[in-house]
Amino acid sequence: MTMPSPPHLTPEAARALQGMIRTQIGPGLTERELDAVEARFGFTFAVDHRVFLSAGLFRAEHEQADTLFDQVLAELGLLQTLPADITDLPWEAARWELVRWWLQLIVNGSLAPGAGGDLITYEGWGALARPHTLRPLVDRTEAYNDWAAIRLGDDRKPLADSIVEEAGHLLAGPWPPRE
Repeated sequence: MTMPSPPHLTPEAARALQGMIRTQIGPGLTERELDAVEARFGFTFAVDHRVFLSAGLFRAEHEQADTLFDQVLAELGLLQTLPADITDLPWEAARWELVRWWLQLIVNGSLAPGAGGDLITYEGWGALARPHTLRPLVDRTEAYNDWAAIRLGDDRKPLADSIVEEAGHLLAGPWPPRE
């Protein structure tokens, strides 16, 4: 006799589990991000893993993501297969250029303000030792991601618009922005 398979984890159940943990939960990975990881590394997430990763990530996981990712690449022996950095840009200058590109994508509408703000917060502001000039954008992104407001159904459009406005303000000034 075959045993019935256990029910799959639902997004609601995953969020409920995460809600039991006394820490701030940030946005999860999108389907596109999960697909990209699977395609790049040649494996498939189990359905429950996909649901849990898309339901949200702990803020600490975001801050540790680069280190953990490098660790996984090293353990899998994939570091040597990555292309070398041939830009000849100092690391910090390259990171600032990446931030500028994300800001441009936010302003021209190619990148959603919340997603772009998250990229800049974790891959720009955090990686660049949290420059004060990016703090207003980070604050607006945190307001946009406020889970209490989201649960109450607050209108997030004005918050998204404020991220676009700050992105435009940053692009209009000197680059990289001065402290």
